[in-house]
Order: sequence, then C-alpha cells, then structure tokens
Amino acid sequence: PTPAPTPAPTPAPTPAPTPAPTPSPTPTPSPSTPCPAFQKRVDGVCTCRSNRKGDNCQCFGPGTASVNSTGACICEGSYTGDMCSIAGTSTVSFTSSRYTTVADVTNEDIDQVEDDAATAANHPRENTVCTNVAPGSVVFTIVFENATGAQTGAAAVDAFLAAVENDSPIADLFGVTEMNKYTASGTAEPPIPVTRNTIGNYWWAFLIGGIVVAMAVVVGLAFVLNKRNKRTGEVKRKLEYEVDTSERRGGGTERRGADEHDELNAL
Repeated sequence: PTPAPTPAPTPAPTPAPTPAPTPSPTPTPSPSTPCPAFQKRVDGVCTCRSNRKGDNCQCFGPGTASVNSTGACICEGSYTGDMCSIAGTSTVSFTSSRYTTVADVTNEDIDQVEDDAATAANHPRENTVCTNVAPGSVVFTIVFENATGAQTGAAAVDAFLAAVENDSPIADLFGVTEMNKYTASGTAEPPIPVTRNTIGNYWWAFLIGGIVVAMAVVVGLAFVLNKRNKRTGEVKRKLEYEVDTSERRGGGTERRGADEHDELNAL
C-alpha cells in the first residue's frame, strides 16, 4: 500500500511588532515664569547669564578658571570663595530678610540688587555686579569693579555701607539686617548690624513736636485771655465814668450805665 503523505507543519503566526512608545513632548517653559538667579530666558529657555559658569550657573565667570567634574569652581586672579565671587576689598555682602531660601531669588531680583547697589554707592551700573547668592536667610555678594573715571571698588563699598545705614532704597526693599566688608585676602570682617528706622526710632521728634504744640496752645490762650481782660477793663472804666457822670448830673445816664453794667456781667 502507498503510505499517506506527511502533512507539512503549520507555521506559527508572526506576532505584530510592538509600536515604540511615543515620547511625551518636553514642555516649553512659560515666558511668565521667572528664571532662577543668574539665569535669563533665551528662546523660552532659562540659560546662564554671560558672566556665569557651571551646569547650574553656580560660578562667577570672571573669577573662575574652570569648573571641575564635581561642579566646584576653580578660582583665578584675585578672586576667592566657593563660587569665586569675592574680590578682596571691592566686595560687600548683605543679609536680606525678604527671602526664605535661595530658590526664592529670581534673575529679576539680581538685576534689582545691582541697580540699587550702584545707586546707593554712586558707582557705574555696568561695574556693579552681584556675584553670589547664598543661604542664611539669603546673603547677596556684590563686587564693585574698578572703572575709569570712577571711585575705586573699596571706596564704593564704604559708600554703599554708609547709604544702607542711612536707609537707602536697597535697605528698605531687601530688608537688610547686616553687612560684611572683606579684607584683601577675601576674609569677611565682623558683621555690621543694620537697625531699621521705624516710627519708634523717632520718639524724640514726636516729643519735640508735642512740646512745640503745647507751647503754641499756651501762647494762644494767653493772648485770648489778655485781650478779654483788656476789654473787661475798658468796660469797667466806662461804667465807672458813666456812673460818676450820672451822679453829678442827676441821673441822666442811669439807663446807659445799667446797660454797661449788664455788658460787664456778660463778660
């Protein structure tokens, strides 16, 4: 007998390929969202300002030679500090009570600090640079760079300190509580406390004002009483004259004397 043919094996169905997941689009930062400190918005993305270095814009560029693999700033020239943000006696820092953390500080705040610091120190704006923002509450570091035709950076620091102690706008706006000068080697000197000038600090002005007002009231009352006494004296003399005349003339003016007497009583 002829053997039955062996059926060909049925091939297994080929599984359909699994489609690759579609990546979610990267959200574009909202133009209304402020960039962090030392970053500015370029084409909708927050990027480091031109004078910053490091992945997180942590180093002050002009004072930084390089950034190592751990993100540490390697300083050059006369610059010192963790962020290469201190330039000897041309540097001042101040503690602000306006912010809770460094994350609260925006690029716009940095601009405002530089504007107000330049005005307070009477130093060129383009040579007034905020070089660092550090915790505690928030400490701003400012370098007044030497500029042709302007005071030295060290002189600008002294001018800034004097302005803040006399309640310049930067003192009020940023709630300055203390300041620091630096030595030529970049070491911070003892902090300089800043006392805010509140209404209570001007008690002496209110005291003097109160005394002046009280004296004005006393002088005014004395003038009024003196004028009234003069008027009373005149009426008395007139009354006495009328009475005397009435007696000598036989009472021709009794009624007038009575009228004057009534006027005297009214006074």
